[in-house]
Formats: sequence, structure tokens, C-alpha cells
Amino acid sequence: MKKHRQTTQKELITSIITWIMFILVYWISLYELCILCKLGRVKKSIFILVGCAIFFLIWFIILIIGILKRPKVSSMQDEGEYKSYSGLKTTWICAVMIVIAVMTCFYGVKIYHTATNFNGKLSWFLKDLKDKRTIEFEHNNIYKNGIDGIFTDINKKISMPEKLYVASSFSLKFDSDGKITSFDTYLYGKDDNGSLKSYLISYDSSKSEKITIYLNGHVNADYSSDKLLEPLIKTMKVIPLKKTVEKWNEKQYGILYYGRRSFGYNAAGVVYIDPKGNMNSNVNTSSEIAGYFVSVYVPGKENQCIPVRYVLVDNVIKNNVPL
Repeated sequence: MKKHRQTTQKELITSIITWIMFILVYWISLYELCILCKLGRVKKSIFILVGCAIFFLIWFIILIIGILKRPKVSSMQDEGEYKSYSGLKTTWICAVMIVIAVMTCFYGVKIYHTATNFNGKLSWFLKDLKDKRTIEFEHNNIYKNGIDGIFTDINKKISMPEKLYVASSFSLKFDSDGKITSFDTYLYGKDDNGSLKSYLISYDSSKSEKITIYLNGHVNADYSSDKLLEPLIKTMKVIPLKKTVEKWNEKQYGILYYGRRSFGYNAAGVVYIDPKGNMNSNVNTSSEIAGYFVSVYVPGKENQCIPVRYVLVDNVIKNNVPL
């Protein structure tokens, strides 16, 4: 009987110690998980969380073994002693469960908070999971594939509306071989159901060989015809891009499009071009110079190398005069 009492006491003490260890490690795991969700401290937090997971696995294995090896009650007196200690143990475990429940609710609310309204790294991770797309950029030579190559690759993975608008601008850079090194734009339009769709598109060859697209962003969608993307695509098909930049003999070139814009009476670099590629640089400065300009320039050297501003005219140019 004495031996059984000692065994039962030992079992209770062991239970208290192990549950205290469990609570401590459980608190550490919740704290680190909260930090991970809020700050994204991946390397350190993951290392600690893996350690906690290993502890929980070992703890549960030991718990199961302890239950299987629990001694049988041999007498009525032993049974009374056992029930007494069993009652204390049950009370202790109930207190532990309450503590664990409170900790779980407390940190659960904190973790939920990091997942909403961009309050933590978790919210950004979930947004990326939902709205971020990456696409292999294969048609990356602007001399060979033009601007169309970008949308050819994008449309393999994302179905974009035919009628698109530029929220701000379309900016692109390429090297002397025609390889596109970077571009960024923010486009929007209506899908077949008339719903607004937006596309924040970027690419930087120094960081990744993939195009990055963020969907469903906030955009001031006024659907103004001044912001149509189509004039850029049409103009790029007819301008002699390679011939235009060769005269500058630089390593890096750029293309910039804002939609319809006005240069006032400043005709510097303005070139009219028709759908057949006929050009005219003799601009009438007596009236406002406005249109869907596509600027070809040398980044950082706009003062030394005057940008060429192509504007597509609907009628054929004859005798160097746009009709």
C-alpha cells in the first residue's frame, strides 16, 4: 500500500511538472507564431517552432506510454488512495486546460489581427496568395516581339480585358540588343461581366526572370479615353524603334507612355507617324500639340539626347504633311 501511495504521489508530481513544461513550451510556440505572423521573422521563429513541435511530439509519446503503463489498483484501500490522487490530478488538468484555452484565445486574436487590414506579414502573405501571380517572361526582346510580347506571355496565365486603360503610365527599359530589362504599369478594365479588374504589373531582370502581377488593387477607374492602352500598342507596331535608338549609341533606352497628353507648343522631338510607318517631324506649332505620345529616350540623359515623341495619326502622311 505504501509503495502504491508513493507511486501515485510520484505520478501526480510528474504530471504537474510535465504539464507545467507543456504550458511553458505552448506559450513560447504561440508567442513565436504571433511574432512570425506580425513581423515575418522567418528564420528565427521557424527554428523555435520546429523545436516546440518536436517537444510536443515527444511529450505526447511519453504521455501515451505513461497511460499504458499505469499500475492496476489491487485493493479497496489502494483504490481509495488512487481515487483521491486521481481527483487531484483531474482538478490540476482542468486548471491546465483553462490556462491553455485562455492563452489560445489571447494569441489567437492577436494572430487574427495580423491577418487583417495589412497589420502584419501574415496579411501580406495571404494577399499574395490570393492576388499575386508570377509569369515566365519569354518574349523579352522588344525588337523581335514588341510590346505585344509582354501581353502574349501574360495572357497565357491571366485573361485580361481587351479594352485596357493606363492608371498612371507605362514605363519600359531595354538594352542595345533589344532585351527588356524592366517595365512597370498599372492597368485596369472591365471583364465580360462588367466588373472592374486591375493589374499592377512589374518586371526587373536584375531581381527575377518572371513578370509579377498583383490583381484586385485599388484604382481610380474613370475609364477615360485619354488613358487607353491601345494607342501605345498600335504606335509601337509601326515606329522604327531600333533605328531610333541606334543614333544615340547608349547601353540603355526607355519607352514612356502616359496616354493622351499635351506638350503645348513645344515641338521638340515630336514625330507624326501613320499606320504604314510614314513619318513627319515638321510640326505646326501654331496650335496645341496633343495626342497619344510614345516617348523613346535615354534614361538619365534626356537633356543631352532629346527624346523622340511618336504620335500615331489615323490618315496617311503624304509629302511630309499629316492629313
